[in-house]
Amino acid sequence: MSRRRQTVQGVDRMIAKLSKKVEQGDFYDAFLMYNSVYNRLINERKYEDGAALLASGSKLFLQYGEVVNGGELATSLITHLITYRIPPSDSIDTMLLNILRAFKCDSSHRQKFIVKLFKWSKLFSEHGHPTFHEACANIYLTEANYALSNAHCMYLDFDGLRLYNSVLMKISNVSYPSEVALIITWVVLKFISIHRLEHARRIFARYTQHHPKLKDCSFPYPEPLLNFCHFIILSVEWKKPQLVKTLRSSYNKALQRDPVFFELLERILLVYFNEHSQSSNLGAGPFGGLGGLMDSLFGGRAETVDENIPSAATDLDLD
Repeated sequence: MSRRRQTVQGVDRMIAKLSKKVEQGDFYDAFLMYNSVYNRLINERKYEDGAALLASGSKLFLQYGEVVNGGELATSLITHLITYRIPPSDSIDTMLLNILRAFKCDSSHRQKFIVKLFKWSKLFSEHGHPTFHEACANIYLTEANYALSNAHCMYLDFDGLRLYNSVLMKISNVSYPSEVALIITWVVLKFISIHRLEHARRIFARYTQHHPKLKDCSFPYPEPLLNFCHFIILSVEWKKPQLVKTLRSSYNKALQRDPVFFELLERILLVYFNEHSQSSNLGAGPFGGLGGLMDSLFGGRAETVDENIPSAATDLDLD
């Protein structure tokens, strides 16, 4: 029998022993033992076994409703992955997703785990892996926390846009009928402002094709903001900054329904064309500087996309 196989069997026996303590309700001693065994494994440089131990313990504690102990071990697992620069893999991703879903409800421990999860994931991909964003978006959608669900939807891959459209339909259901176009305008501009033009194009098409109030409409739309979205996507695709400015002026009245639209247009001009507009006062409108309607609904100012995922509802920082 190989040494590695003997080690695995030894760890399995330890996990079984510790699991029994948890099952018997001896949570305090079990938690101390998990930490003790983990430290011993790390001293022996058995990093893979240490991760497996923490993952098993955190999930088991959470299954028994021990959110504090389970959350502590789950956070320790992410710290372990960061400390030893362990890269993503199918097995690790599955392990982390199982822990995330084992949290039965929202709590400070779950939020702490999510923030640490993305801190690790962002070591290997710019915004964190879309799989984790999709899992979080689904969880928050189930809990009707649309602001946080939306924040994670910003970083889905193309396949995830079906889920995002479901989120937008839910948001539309709790909004006024007059806000149907406002919602998709916010999303289109937000996507474009973070260099996701194709995402903007696809979500606009899906939203207008599936929304019950829009599916029988086609371009040109009866709602000015929808026509604006159609043209703004084309203007960025054609690399025409002057057209962006013309659209802002032409649709000024419609855009004034939410001043955050002007902030996003400023960002688009900057990130795509390195231009600073001299016409930001167009966005003052009747709302002044009180912030945007969609901004409050989705949660987060135009300039804070990605900085704090879940910034809309917590002060936790990914960085």
